[in-house]
Amino acid sequence: MIDREYAEHGSRYPHLVITPYPTRYITSWKLPDGVEVLLRPIKAEDEPLQQEMAASLSHETIRTRFFSSVKDVSSHEWLILFCNIDYDRHVAIVAEITENGKRR
Repeated sequence: MIDREYAEHGSRYPHLVITPYPTRYITSWKLPDGVEVLLRPIKAEDEPLQQEMAASLSHETIRTRFFSSVKDVSSHEWLILFCNIDYDRHVAIVAEITENGKRR
C-alpha cells in the first residue's frame, strides 16, 4: 500500500529529524488457538525481548534468515540494527504476546 502523502512530499514529517513512532501500524490479532497477539512496529526498548528471541533461534534458522552463517545475532551491535530504526525508511513489525504475565 502506498501512502499518498509520503509519495507526494517524501515524508509525513519533513520538519522532524526522526519520524515519530508509527502508531497506525498497531493492531491486535487472535491466533487460531485463542492466543492474543499484538502486532506493532519495533521500538528501541524492545532490545532485551529481541535478544531473548534471537538467542533461542537455531543455527539453521539464522542461516536461512540471513543467507549466511552469522555468529551471534543476539549481540548488542546486531540488536541496534534491528531495534533502532528510522520509521521513515524501515519498519519491522513484531508479534508480542503476554505469557505468564510477561511480554514475549
